[in-house]
Amino acid sequence: MRIPAKYFDEARTQVRRIAKAVEQDTIEARDATREYVDKEASLRNARAEEAQYLAILKRAAAVKDILEVSSKLAEVRGRIDESEADLRFLHHQVEMSLLTTNISARWLKHKCAASIGGRSTRRGCRCAAHLSGSLTTPTLW
Repeated sequence: MRIPAKYFDEARTQVRRIAKAVEQDTIEARDATREYVDKEASLRNARAEEAQYLAILKRAAAVKDILEVSSKLAEVRGRIDESEADLRFLHHQVEMSLLTTNISARWLKHKCAASIGGRSTRRGCRCAAHLSGSLTTPTLW
C-alpha cells in the first residue's frame, strides 16, 4: 500500500503489532535525484525550444511555413506535457512510501466476534483471518 512517507515508521509499527512473529523485515530506498534532475533539464530544453518555435511562428508569412512550425510546436508541447507529468509522478513517489506486507492468518493476534471463553472459533466468524488463509497488504487507515 502507498502511504505518506512521514507515516511510514508508524504504519510499519502497526503492521508489526498485529503479528505474533515477523519472519522477515526489510527496508529498501531508491534515490530518484538523478531521474528528477534529468527530467527537469529535459523540460527546460523543451520550453526553450517552444520559445524558439513561437518566435519563428511570429515571423512566418507563408501558410506552408506556419503549418510546419505549428506541427513542430505541437510536438514540443507534447514533450513538455510528458515531462511535467513525469515530474509530478516523481514528486508523488518521493512523498509516498510503499509498504508491502504478507501476513499469514496463523500469525495474527486475533480476537473475532465469535469467540467463546477467549478462544476464537471459526464457526459464525466473518473476519478476514477466518474467511481466507492469509491477508495481503491490510488497510491501516
